[in-house]
Amino acid sequence: METNFIQISDIHHHFSNYDSLKMRLMLEEYLKELSQGTRFDFVLITGDLSDKGAGFNDEISGFLDLILSSLNLTRKDIFIVPGNHDLKRNVPRKYVIEGIKASLSKDELDEALKTEDTKGILLESFKDFFEFYKEYTEEDYPRESFHFIKTKGKCNIIHLNTCLTAYTSNEEGTLLIGRQKLIGCLSALKRDPSKINIAIGHHTIDCFHPDEITSIVANFDDFGIDMYLSGHVHKPKYHIEANVHTPYINLVSGATHSDDYAVGGFISAKVAFDSHELEVQYHKWHNVDEYWSTTNDMGRLAKSGTLKHKLKKFEKRAKQLDVSVDLTSLRDDIEDKVRIDEDEFKQFIIDFHQHPKKKGEITSYQTKQKEIEEKFDNMRCSSSFEKMFLDYAQYFTAIEEILNSTSYIEADKKEIVSELVIETYLGIHSKYDSGDVIFTTMVDAIQKQYSETLSYSPAKTRRYIRILTCWSIYDCNIFNENKVEA
Repeated sequence: METNFIQISDIHHHFSNYDSLKMRLMLEEYLKELSQGTRFDFVLITGDLSDKGAGFNDEISGFLDLILSSLNLTRKDIFIVPGNHDLKRNVPRKYVIEGIKASLSKDELDEALKTEDTKGILLESFKDFFEFYKEYTEEDYPRESFHFIKTKGKCNIIHLNTCLTAYTSNEEGTLLIGRQKLIGCLSALKRDPSKINIAIGHHTIDCFHPDEITSIVANFDDFGIDMYLSGHVHKPKYHIEANVHTPYINLVSGATHSDDYAVGGFISAKVAFDSHELEVQYHKWHNVDEYWSTTNDMGRLAKSGTLKHKLKKFEKRAKQLDVSVDLTSLRDDIEDKVRIDEDEFKQFIIDFHQHPKKKGEITSYQTKQKEIEEKFDNMRCSSSFEKMFLDYAQYFTAIEEILNSTSYIEADKKEIVSELVIETYLGIHSKYDSGDVIFTTMVDAIQKQYSETLSYSPAKTRRYIRILTCWSIYDCNIFNENKVEA
């Protein structure tokens, strides 16, 4: 499985000299060529659609439409954050920002945003952008949130407004992100190791105040950001942040206009979930000969034309999924391979119910029974697990004989097995993505809880618990999640 996307930045559409016009015109055809061999899933626009606060018009919308149609995408497949040229600057904004930056408090921006007057002045500058965003995407920009998350397939796209304190030139190294707002946004990310977290913003990380940089990097690490895509500097580059627990990559796109400073370019990227790798290609506009192509002049790691970056988070997940559950050893060698004495097994069930370790009422309910084969597929169970389950299925009749009669167990104790298995399952299933691993972890936990209560050998106790757990799967109490789509 893979996800492919395009990042385009710094369009500055009002800047329309010959080179810029030709670059944009040829971009449409070039993207069509790329889409012939690759199915793209979405487009990221990282700010400065406009130029010097000149506002938004139908030409900007038309240009974005051409980009999307070239990639066989629609307006539902584009994600946009503002740049410093997309806002209007005025004197009140200048004074408010100067006051915020002059404060010694690390929380000054967040505190200022809690004041309606100050927040209103800062947000007023984005009015044109907000109106354009709503008209183009048919959705309101979450202006009150400042930073927010949208989901596309297996990607969380974290939108960061890096322009909250932008108002003048040469302000790199002084910008503020609003750290309370940042962690408020990032903490909403679900801890889902199967999804990739893509943060997008206009400014590069080093445009922020040094104190802010430290916090941004730490929070990207703590909340599992896999990559940060930005623009602003009009020159493509990349940087791998290694001083973190899980290295993430900063990708910076070139510009989509041409002047004496800007390097024309954009980024295409592929997330290969099977190989746990991000593959990035930088595309460059050649002004002299007037054509687009991939480029390999982005440094040593990209000398082949493709920058490859291992997604450590997915590697960790793969190791978890590759945990070998040796179902032969689970049968505890010689004793566990002996055919079960049915009378002894029935007595085990009775003893198990007469010595509950968990007191109090736990509501038990059953979902609509699904085909066992579908459960195995959804829970990523191995063929060996399925064989073990079928071997144990012959004993389900004994369990039901016990539980369907009050001759063996008092009526008020009949739910003990189901409740214990369900509770154990609920406590661990979200931690693992393999049904084999979930099953083995459950058996470990239940055996540990009852090891000193039941007078059976450890091998028999373990096997009986496995049978009871398999019966709970059959009875539709557990294994109802879909780990494939999660």
